Amino acid sequence: MKQIDECLTREFSGKPSLKRKWRAFLGTNPKTHCRMLLLYHYHHLILRYDVDHHTVLYEWWEKPADKRGLDSAKEWLEERRRKLEEKQE
Repeated sequence: MKQIDECLTREFSGKPSLKRKWRAFLGTNPKTHCRMLLLYHYHHLILRYDVDHHTVLYEWWEKPADKRGLDSAKEWLEERRRKLEEKQE
């Protein structure tokens, strides 16, 4: 999904988010000190993802557009994880 690709690529490269339907935010969990990604569709939190451990902490969807975006984001994050692992080898 092009919107998700653009949204996550901008966030991970440190560029500011565009004011669109999908928005992503990288931050640090104050309890665990792990980096987290939050993905929103409009004002709904769709995905909470632990960037350091590559695990989904929370996911939610209600409408088909939410589900398509969630699936696309999980695929994008899995591909990013694979690329990082290949670089380390």
